[in-house]
This record gives sequence, structure tokens and C-alpha cells, in this order.
Amino acid sequence: MIGNFELTELNADNLPMEKRKQLAITSVFPGISKYHIAALSVFIDEELQNYNICDLSMQNNRFKEVIKSIALDSPGKRAATLTPYMLKFTSNCDTAMQVISISLAK
Repeated sequence: MIGNFELTELNADNLPMEKRKQLAITSVFPGISKYHIAALSVFIDEELQNYNICDLSMQNNRFKEVIKSIALDSPGKRAATLTPYMLKFTSNCDTAMQVISISLAK
């Protein structure tokens, strides 16, 4: 426990990037369709290529534009952050009481 944040680390060295992207997307949008997963995967690829990080939260204006353009409802307080070496998600980004962190660094 760090402050109000509860962290759990999982070893995901063998988890391919496509699986990490899908895990990030489904943590923010449970029950999402394959069409929407594919569209958000393209967004994640662009963000990682441009910034080396992708923020799937309502704090990211580009993310809000993308989900609006593909007719997805707001994920509310769910959020995920993906980098080449880390994946974090939370069900409540206001209080962040439960954050799961998957570190891919060796």
C-alpha cells in the first residue's frame, strides 16, 4: 500500500503487445466488441509511436474524440495507461483505490 494506492505487480514478460493492448482496452470497456477493440488498437499504436505512452482515460482529449467517433460510451472513471514496458489500470481514476500494475521491465 502506497498512500491511497494499492499496487499489485504481475510478471508479464511473455505477454505479447497485442494481448497487453486487448487487456488495457477490456479493462476500460468490459464486454467491448471486436470492431471497437480493433479501432482502439489503432489508436494505441499511434499514441505509442508518437509519445511512447497511451492514456485510455477521459483526461485524454484525443481518446475522447476517438471513442466518440466510433460511438462508444464514456468509460466513466475506468482508465488504463500502456507503455512498451508497463500496463496499469484502475476502475476509479478519481480515488485510484485499486491499481493493477503489470511491469514488463526485466
